[in-house]
Amino acid sequence: MKKIQATSSLKFRLVVHYGSITVDNSLAEGENALIGPDTNFIFRMEKIAGGLQQYCVVSDAAAQQLKEFSPVTPQGEHSLSGFNGTHALFSF
Repeated sequence: MKKIQATSSLKFRLVVHYGSITVDNSLAEGENALIGPDTNFIFRMEKIAGGLQQYCVVSDAAAQQLKEFSPVTPQGEHSLSGFNGTHALFSF
């Protein structure tokens, strides 16, 4: 498998997490909101990805689900605002 290298011209980041969310469809018709702790976790991961200058970060929960399909590279243990302890993050 060819590894994709992050470049400064890449205009987005990909964050992969495995967890539970709630879909709140009480907004205007046709609009939904994703809510819950795992949704917040994803946004905190994205902030860390920016600091690490990684185009893609994978949570430990997602890495466990994906390990038989693709190797991941550890990116260290990180504190995420609003979540206790540190959390292992990985990249592809």
